[in-house]
Amino acid sequence: MKQNDVSKLISDWKENQQVIAAFFRERRFQEAKKPMIHFSKQLVKALYELNNKSYQDDEDLNTVLASFTYAPFNSQERIPFILEQPHQYHSYIQLNELYKETEKIYAKAVILQKKQEVD
Repeated sequence: MKQNDVSKLISDWKENQQVIAAFFRERRFQEAKKPMIHFSKQLVKALYELNNKSYQDDEDLNTVLASFTYAPFNSQERIPFILEQPHQYHSYIQLNELYKETEKIYAKAVILQKKQEVD
């Protein structure tokens, strides 16, 4: 796992999520669509990195997400929902929660990895 890559992707979301939130608050749904898709794909890349896998754009997302050891609960259902409906506020809420959950899972994975290195 490349810790800096995962950490950077999560930080990038934290820095930009308020912009997306503002689009939804101002009912500028179509303007929210592009960054929502971008950050959904960034989340998927973070999950690949977290699971020590190489990102493959042509893989079946549901199958891959279901095989991951480190992934938020129901991510194989939640991420495709976001990608199919990025202009909906509920998708933004889901994406924000997925990033929060991924950050916690990432912290756990780092601790477990350090513990294994010590043993």
